[in-house]
Amino acid sequence: KDNSHIALQYCYQKLDNSILATLLKSTVEISVYENRPHDIVKEKLLSLINDRMPKFKGAVIRYYVRCSKCDSLTFIDNKNQPYNDNLVQCQNESCNKLFESQSVKDWIYSKEECANDRLQRAGCEQQTYREDPSHYFYIVANEIGTDWSQLAAYLGFSKYIDAIDCDYHQIPRKALKILTKWQENLNNKATIESLVQALQNLKRQDIIAEIGRRKIELALI
Repeated sequence: KDNSHIALQYCYQKLDNSILATLLKSTVEISVYENRPHDIVKEKLLSLINDRMPKFKGAVIRYYVRCSKCDSLTFIDNKNQPYNDNLVQCQNESCNKLFESQSVKDWIYSKEECANDRLQRAGCEQQTYREDPSHYFYIVANEIGTDWSQLAAYLGFSKYIDAIDCDYHQIPRKALKILTKWQENLNNKATIESLVQALQNLKRQDIIAEIGRRKIELALI
């Protein structure tokens, strides 16, 4: 049926023995991360449809996440994950906001482990993680509006404005492309401080405040 969804929930018995409990928890984590049961379910479902439901052969099966802005379900694919596996663009036409969502590629069974895993793979301390400007790009892209081209100018990337303006129709995509290009070109010199300074030059205290709130949230993960 259209808009049918399957949710997976992982359950295991807790043990009184702390050593065995720790071992079991570790085993479950590794199993979920390496065996990717969500992929197994997806492939089995596709196989059943093709074998037993010829009418629906070739049906599309996707992973969905819930938009943190409008609460609607939106599917994950390369088109709506621009430049970043952990950013998704909502497909609800009345929303179209960018929001953060843990990548399906990095499936982790709990929020705590998800955060720890991201930090370990990034090879940095939590403070450094919070200071990576890319974690705030979606906030800027969603809120910058028509100031996106001025932001590009303050960041020193005016020469890309015309090309990006032609290539992308939605303003969040334009802004995100500029920000991504800025970080790719400047590497470690593209800092959260320089981004905030550019926003101050634009008198966009509203976006700076949103970044501040997000930094507090990341500190509490």
